[in-house]
Amino acid sequence: MHPYMKELMKDPIYAAKQEIKIQVVQDGKVIIEPNSSEVIREKVNEMLETKIGSYPKLDSECERIAEFIVSVKGKNALEIKEAYNKLVAKEAKIKDPENGYYLKTGYYIYVMEETYNLWEGIYSKEDIEHYDKLGLTNEWRQNTQALMKLLNIEFELVLDDVNLPLAI
Repeated sequence: MHPYMKELMKDPIYAAKQEIKIQVVQDGKVIIEPNSSEVIREKVNEMLETKIGSYPKLDSECERIAEFIVSVKGKNALEIKEAYNKLVAKEAKIKDPENGYYLKTGYYIYVMEETYNLWEGIYSKEDIEHYDKLGLTNEWRQNTQALMKLLNIEFELVLDDVNLPLAI
């Protein structure tokens, strides 16, 4: 765990004063500064649609990250830690560790989303060729990380005056 987060966990009074929110940054500039997971999900999906047309929506990815951050807003350090532990325990039951995703506390929150298979009949040959041209090939195809890279965006957790990157 990053030293900053360690200190935060030790001081519930300090943590309770923090305004915890998420923002979306593109090319180093804040482009979305929402208070709800729904806004994040909608805006990122709009950006993807504009950029690449047909694509698998990032609803679950955006929702999972944003809901956690929004849910801990205004809570003290102990409550944040408990909420995080519950989330990890819940997700661990749902996803297979080898094929699923992991959440890791500390300076970064990593979310490794499972890749999706492209099935014939769901995606046309043209769709697949389009993804290939964009570099979303094989295991990268439809992967959250690749799509975020394509848009050159990242999520940031805003905690007081410290912005912590949320690496996907």
